[in-house]
Order: sequence, then C-alpha cells, then structure tokens
Amino acid sequence: MPDGIARRQAAPTRARRRPLCLLRPFDRRFAVNVDRAVFALAGTMVLAGIILGWLVSPYWLLLAAFVGANMLQAAFTGFCPAAMIFNQLGLKPGAAFSCGVTAH
Repeated sequence: MPDGIARRQAAPTRARRRPLCLLRPFDRRFAVNVDRAVFALAGTMVLAGIILGWLVSPYWLLLAAFVGANMLQAAFTGFCPAAMIFNQLGLKPGAAFSCGVTAH
C-alpha cells in the first residue's frame, strides 16, 4: 500500500460532533428573559395585526398601531404592562425592562 493510504487508516478517528442545538437545547445564551418575551409578543402581535388587516378587515391594522404606540411609549417611559406580567410569571429580568428589580 502507498504511504498516504496507510497514514489515513492509522490516523485516530474522531467522534462526530453533534450540533450544539441537539447537544444542549436550553443553552443559557438563549434563555428567555423579560426583554425577549416582550419583543417576541410585540412582534407576534404586529404581524398578526398586519396579516389579519390584509386578509380579514383593515380595522385589524389598529392592533398593529396600538402595539407600535405601546412600544414607543415604553421606550421613553420604561413602563410596559407585558413586562410586568412576564415578571410576575417568573421570567428573569433583562436590561430593558427591569420592573423595579435591580440586576446583580
């Protein structure tokens, strides 16, 4: 046999790595906190309002406008009812909506 083939066969085999998402599905970097939950809820409601406004009735666009106005006032005041609800549900506080809880 040529030397190249013998070297490839003698090389130690490495175990195949599983993707990170299968290895640790609940990685701490992607843990849901209050901020991510608020942004996910707001994005879902805006998209739902736009889709329903397109398919059902233009009045559903008022839902998207209300959510957008709520996000704008939350940016200036820091008051967000959804953040307070998610905080009561036990989600970890984030940087944007601390709800009176100081981060350590």
